[in-house]
Amino acid sequence: MNHYKPRTELKDCAKDILTGKYVTTILMLFMRGMFVMFLTNISLSLSRQFTVTLSRMTGAENSILITGVALLISLLASILSAVFNVGFTLFFLNLACNKPVNPFYLFYGFQQDFGKSFGVSAVLVLVDTICFAPFDIITNHISQTHTLNAPWMPAMVIALAIGFVVRIPLSLGLSQCYFLMLDFPNYSISQILKLSFRVMKGHKKRLFLIELSFLPLMLINVFSWGIGGLWLTPYMNMVHTLFFLDLMNPKKEM
Repeated sequence: MNHYKPRTELKDCAKDILTGKYVTTILMLFMRGMFVMFLTNISLSLSRQFTVTLSRMTGAENSILITGVALLISLLASILSAVFNVGFTLFFLNLACNKPVNPFYLFYGFQQDFGKSFGVSAVLVLVDTICFAPFDIITNHISQTHTLNAPWMPAMVIALAIGFVVRIPLSLGLSQCYFLMLDFPNYSISQILKLSFRVMKGHKKRLFLIELSFLPLMLINVFSWGIGGLWLTPYMNMVHTLFFLDLMNPKKEM
């Protein structure tokens, strides 16, 4: 019979592994933040340029074509930003397994099998985008029309609630994709997605409770103006890494 570690044990182990290694992890966080910010700024700049150009060509300031192009640019930037998570995952896997680590692992997803890294990242980004699309559409309408009243407010709350209800089980099922992609490099994108759902069968609740246990620390991080995130983000990622390792290689009970 398989025996899985309780979340308290995973958290204690994560703290022990990270002791004395926060300088490297903070450098990794800083690098990722800088590159994600760079991609975000580039996408915003391109969106503005395309919007101005298309507005002049079509004579309309707001059209389906302009909105669609802006959305595609934003999605592309989000997917490219998510590709950094491949190297980020490899960094924490090596750290957890007591292997050499390097902040430049951040670019691993761009250097090794970029197509697969991009494809897996695209699926994960699109899941989030589709789940919250109704909420985004309503909030965009409110911001453009300044109609912060009924029936839009109840609709916005309902759309947000439905988005979370749909997203949570999907994101939990897909939560091991980056780990599995590194662990099974010969697997295709569809095989990785299916395997993630398979290994998470019966474990979604356990991971969900682990996620909920971080909420108090997240609130403290907010009141620390994000400074606490320099400790919290590596801590959370290490717990997730140990969860994966425990999931794939549980102890056997006689």
